[in-house]
Amino acid sequence: GAVLELSGDSILDYVPRHLDYVASPGAVGGGMYDEIRVPHHSQHARDSTSNRSSAKPRKKSSVDNRSGQRKWKCSKCTYENWARAGKCIMCQTTKNKTPSPPMSDSETSHSPNPATKHRHPSSPSENANSSSSLASLSSSSLHARSLGINSNQPPSSASPAHTDSSPSAVHLIPCTAAGTSTDVLPSSSLKSTSNEVRQIRNRLSSSDWLFINACLGVVNEDVPAVKAYLRGEGDRARQLGRDECLLLGQPSIFSVGSTLVHLAIRYQRSDILSLLLTPASSDARKRLPSQSNPDLATSIREEVGRCLKQHKGQWPCYSFTHISTFTLPTEIRRFCVAVQKKVLDGVVDREVEKELEEGTPIINWSSELVDDMGCYLYPLWNRTAGDCLLDSVLQATWGVMDRDGTLRRALADSLVDGASLFYKRWKEEEQRQAHLQGYSLGEDQLRQDWAAVLALADQKRKSLEQIHVFALAHVLRRPVVVYGVKVVKNFRGENLGFVNFEGVYLPLIWEKKFCSKSPVALAYTRGHFSALVSLPSSQTNEVGAWSNRSCDSHVSYLPLVDSEGRQFPLHFISEEEIGCEERLLKQYCECHVTKTGILTAVQEAGCPHSLVSQLVDEWLDRYRRMDKRREAAACSNYDSDS
Repeated sequence: GAVLELSGDSILDYVPRHLDYVASPGAVGGGMYDEIRVPHHSQHARDSTSNRSSAKPRKKSSVDNRSGQRKWKCSKCTYENWARAGKCIMCQTTKNKTPSPPMSDSETSHSPNPATKHRHPSSPSENANSSSSLASLSSSSLHARSLGINSNQPPSSASPAHTDSSPSAVHLIPCTAAGTSTDVLPSSSLKSTSNEVRQIRNRLSSSDWLFINACLGVVNEDVPAVKAYLRGEGDRARQLGRDECLLLGQPSIFSVGSTLVHLAIRYQRSDILSLLLTPASSDARKRLPSQSNPDLATSIREEVGRCLKQHKGQWPCYSFTHISTFTLPTEIRRFCVAVQKKVLDGVVDREVEKELEEGTPIINWSSELVDDMGCYLYPLWNRTAGDCLLDSVLQATWGVMDRDGTLRRALADSLVDGASLFYKRWKEEEQRQAHLQGYSLGEDQLRQDWAAVLALADQKRKSLEQIHVFALAHVLRRPVVVYGVKVVKNFRGENLGFVNFEGVYLPLIWEKKFCSKSPVALAYTRGHFSALVSLPSSQTNEVGAWSNRSCDSHVSYLPLVDSEGRQFPLHFISEEEIGCEERLLKQYCECHVTKTGILTAVQEAGCPHSLVSQLVDEWLDRYRRMDKRREAAACSNYDSDS
């Protein structure tokens, strides 16, 4: 991956343009950037950073040594006011007035602790303790703003001069993420005399409060508050409006037009900035079969581990004892259109689908395959943290992701134990590619590169390469067909470089009779792999696939050529096999040529494993109920009209 370094005097002007780019899959999480560097943008950010990192914090006193003016401490809220102020700017208590009687227990339970009100969290553990309560507003700040008093005003007889614009001036008060505007803030902060602030507060929705809490979370380094906003499908490019700024009451920190990214850059929150620049797709927006019953999904992954056995013999590579192909259930086609869309939106990565089908299409480009033979391919959503290849392989076969690393361990062990044969083919492929580009590779360089290949396979969340796809074809004991982009582009549409993942990976080291001829289909888009699965139709296709097979079986036809008719390359073939590509394809795949002359590989999905069938059935229950409710509502409307 590369390093994304945000620099320059106009960095805040750059960010909104960059947001259009990071919304696409794989921009950050998929491995495009390994690190995001944020420079010190402004003097304000440098000052606030130095204040936070000072070894010995300045002790507050009743005398401000910088200005030489005395301050008096409020007997009620302990706020230090300027000497000429007749009332406390925070609680309006008269100077030298006896404090009010203690509040009742009910009031106390909603009031912030004076001892901790102005304390900035000093360790990550303190921030973690507040993960259950998102960042919220300072009641004293809101009270001052409700009275129309500007806390940034210079020293005068009517207002204080001390304004702390550093992040420590923004305080944390517990609130609920899903609450309404009346239960997000404690009752003490709702006692406002300003009609405008009260009206703003009353008309804010729960999503507005989540955005406000996220803004405070960026400044206070409260990551859970930002994650809560993103989980609620919040807009990452949303800008602060006048109402939000008035409610926040910190004009030196929160200004109209600022976004979460602006705040993250200003206060050097690199971890939050990385989170904001990650692709928008998330678990919260998806409803995968594995989420319907996590325990059952775990059982399937355990079954995957039991089906992986190390081959006994001279070449100790791992392989599956059970051949499985995952498809979306045919029952989806019987749902109404609205429910069908909801089902597919929950499992399909729409951004990847768009990238694969726009411009020069990579998948679903043949009307004969899609319309006449019902072979439309859907890219499934998965994680984007370096495990996408392993996730996509298990999704295409078992319908779950490799969350416990079972497949990665089998891959790493196979590459190490079977290095004698894997290394030979990898070396020949590397030397061929180097020759085509006009340079040569020495043995020492090849050995170093091979060590890096082995290290990548053995480390979690590390992006994998072509040789890993080839090795997985042997673990699966079946061909792997990758449909992918040929050129990686940046957010301006400029070419960054060529990629060579697209093609067919055959398990050439295994004997042909030991392998299945039914391939696995994957997609590759800008550093990210996705499983490609079909949605079987109930109608018989061109070659009568349903006539001689059980009702649980399905056949798809995967094109082995691109939209311009060029045949896919075979990767990692030996010098002796060059020129025999067509013969090898027919030996390891069941090939079929359509009426219009498209060369395809037949993918047969037999009866799924009983655990997979149970998982899919439970996942569909929610949509069955949804479809019945819509059907009942439609019947009711029809009866009322008649």
